[in-house]
Amino acid sequence: MEAVSEIDWRGSLPFQEMLGDRPVEVYSFSELSGNMMPTPHRHKFDMILWVKKGTGVHEIEYQSYEMVPGRLFMIPKGQVHFVKQYAEDGVVVLIKENSGMKLESSVWRSFYNVPYVELNGLNCDIFMGLFSFLQIEARNKYPDLPIIENLLNGMLLTLSRQLKPVKIYYTSGNLDTVLRVRDLIEQHYLEHKDPEFYSRQTNMTLRKLNKILRDIEGKTIHQLLQDRLLVESRSLLSVTRLSVKEIAFILGFEDPAYFCRFFKKKAGNTPHTYRELNAGFNTPSTGQIPHS
Repeated sequence: MEAVSEIDWRGSLPFQEMLGDRPVEVYSFSELSGNMMPTPHRHKFDMILWVKKGTGVHEIEYQSYEMVPGRLFMIPKGQVHFVKQYAEDGVVVLIKENSGMKLESSVWRSFYNVPYVELNGLNCDIFMGLFSFLQIEARNKYPDLPIIENLLNGMLLTLSRQLKPVKIYYTSGNLDTVLRVRDLIEQHYLEHKDPEFYSRQTNMTLRKLNKILRDIEGKTIHQLLQDRLLVESRSLLSVTRLSVKEIAFILGFEDPAYFCRFFKKKAGNTPHTYRELNAGFNTPSTGQIPHS
């Protein structure tokens, strides 16, 4: 089995770059649909996707969500997603990593348990007005970054007002803990599956850490680790030709049969069935974006 560790499996799920070189880019669905990867991928940028007309299907972390008018999705960098079917009309904002702008990060945090928000009424009108100005400024020959920053923050604060009736706001310290845990899981989920490791890294008791995570994420550290393993399992089954035994080994399961039981319990299908159902994703990809 030593050969498995030499396989560049981490590159199996591609990262998509920005389409252009501006710090913020705005596109309509019609402009974007032919230039985005049609299979699961990750971004190196943050993304706002707003549906204006028609219906479609958006998959986030291998969960499908309907695209309907007024629904707005926020996809942070690194999250697995793809649009199965674009709605008739909508807009997308791409925000470059390390753009130099100071944005309302607390709003992005609020979307951990809320994959989308329904924009309606006055909030929708305000958001639409701010977006119209953003679109003009972002496409200006010489865009003004401070203006774009203020417009984006206005949009994000409008979203936070829409979220308040359905989501409790938490202290910044607890939210920072959640961000820290997410980063730690991303870095160590393969070699450290013991929840105690993460409590030590955050200088908290496991009981206190789990309480913070349950309050904000609705899950314990153990459940978050299992979720991350499931996402990677689905990625490897979808876009590589590695055997189930090899995938189990990569993910740290000493017994492939135990991996199969874990996957079926979490995903509802056996690894073999899941791979057959998602055979269309098992095509080579360079991770590069064609330019129109």
